[in-house]
Amino acid sequence: MTGTAPILLYLADRTASRLIFALLSTSLTIFVILDSQSIQGIFAFAFGLAVTFLIVSFRKSKPLAITFGLVFLSVGAVSFAGLLGSGPLSSLLSTTSLLSRFDYWRAAISMTLKNPIFGVGLDGYWDSYRRYRDESALERFGASQDSDTPHNVILDYFTYGGMPLGFAFLALILLVYLKTVKFLLQKRKLDTNALTLFVVLNGYLDQSLVSPNQIGVGVWLWLLLGSMWGIVSKIEFSSGFQSKGVLSSYNSHRQSRFNYRKIVSIVLLLAIPLFYSPLLADVNFLKAAKSGDGLKLISASREWPLDTKRLILVEAAFSSEFNQFKLDTARVGVEHNPNSYPLWNTIFQNPLTPAKLKSKALTELRRLDPQYDSFAP
Repeated sequence: MTGTAPILLYLADRTASRLIFALLSTSLTIFVILDSQSIQGIFAFAFGLAVTFLIVSFRKSKPLAITFGLVFLSVGAVSFAGLLGSGPLSSLLSTTSLLSRFDYWRAAISMTLKNPIFGVGLDGYWDSYRRYRDESALERFGASQDSDTPHNVILDYFTYGGMPLGFAFLALILLVYLKTVKFLLQKRKLDTNALTLFVVLNGYLDQSLVSPNQIGVGVWLWLLLGSMWGIVSKIEFSSGFQSKGVLSSYNSHRQSRFNYRKIVSIVLLLAIPLFYSPLLADVNFLKAAKSGDGLKLISASREWPLDTKRLILVEAAFSSEFNQFKLDTARVGVEHNPNSYPLWNTIFQNPLTPAKLKSKALTELRRLDPQYDSFAP
């Protein structure tokens, strides 16, 4: 994502120190990508370079930009064909890891189409994957294959909140993206700061197509979108103010920003308890797990707000000598989340489960995993 940033910093200020920094940083980036055998890293870095050259060439010569754009599209088409298992790059790009992502994507699309308004709920992909996976996914990896994410950030939002949330997410990205493109192509002098952030954003968007939406990487999107919008809007406003020389417009802008900040501050203060509660529960659970005290772990797993994954971890942490506790934990879990396949499976497999509850667990397992039916009748 950030591999091209040192190159752009050098182009903004062509000093020897920046050249050395750019060479070292870029070399290190390429080494890490190749050493980790990250195909998505290669694509993200290459895509960032391509976007850089496309914008710079467009500002210098439109015919050159068109030529480069056609080359870029041709390479992209060949690469995409390789991802799908055809063409000269298929042996390099078509991997088992990528095939599994295709399975996850198809399941996510199915979730969205069958739940177009509300989706399957925030973080609900894990509970829903078995219901919506197709036969090819089952045949390729077996019944045990599972996932808590579609490995595609855009599909994450579509599954979380259906088409309203998915399209709102896309609209937000496109709003900032197109505004920045227009700014970069029309401004007389190329703004290196905006271009650097824009190129990093393209690297993020490229890798986000095949990566989970985990916080270590996901936070980059919001930082980049906010920073780019701030840079472009500030420069556009300054230019408009200088050309019009309207003091009232400036004062109105300052007042609106002040009111906006007050509203945001109040909302954030009111939301602190909502954000703090799950964080505190996770911290207490981690402390209990490190202490090795089973009673503390049991207590921590049932703190409000309840979390399915904590209950699954606790149930799995105890041996068969504690089957009654394992059963009790699973029952608490399915009351909280009736769509948890692992917890229903625990209830079904537990030797202390009453016959009536075992029958219900079997019904729930078949509901949650209709493609796989190997349970005892």
